Amino acid sequence: MTVAVRSAIDPHSLVAPAREILRQMNPDLPMFKIQTMTERLDRSLWSRRAYSWLFGAFAVVALLLAGAGIYGVISFAVSRRTREIGIRMALGARPAQVMRGVLGDGMLLVGAGAALGLAAAWFAAQFLETILFGVSPRDAITYAVVAGVIAVVGAVANYIPARRAARVDPNQALRFE
Repeated sequence: MTVAVRSAIDPHSLVAPAREILRQMNPDLPMFKIQTMTERLDRSLWSRRAYSWLFGAFAVVALLLAGAGIYGVISFAVSRRTREIGIRMALGARPAQVMRGVLGDGMLLVGAGAALGLAAAWFAAQFLETILFGVSPRDAITYAVVAGVIAVVGAVANYIPARRAARVDPNQALRFE
């Protein structure tokens, strides 16, 4: 049997009077697991909150790994193209042009990866629909925010190698190999 008491005062202050009333009704009736409605609600939503925190932590780790991967690939590409970049700069390319070219190439890869990832997420959303609470699995704002965050992480990860490419000394690049 469950007894629910509604009150405008602190619910914990009603425990002793409720025990007394129940004891008067039936002295053998035990009274245990006394909780407020807020506590019951928090307990019932615990697993959903745990999944949300877990997915959030995995998302942050995935974002960090994606940024590190983008940085590594673009940095490797810039190191392989050091001679080419040096020749371009020796022929008159400005550092801003070199930087814009490296950033453009890198962001093209980020855009393609983000588009493929968002398309896969759109189709995989039907499997996650049962554990989402208060959010549609096909919420356009969420997809836009995710695409924006990925673009920012990709831009930061591309900026560092692009800045290094813009600082290439043509004389040293030509002597590099």
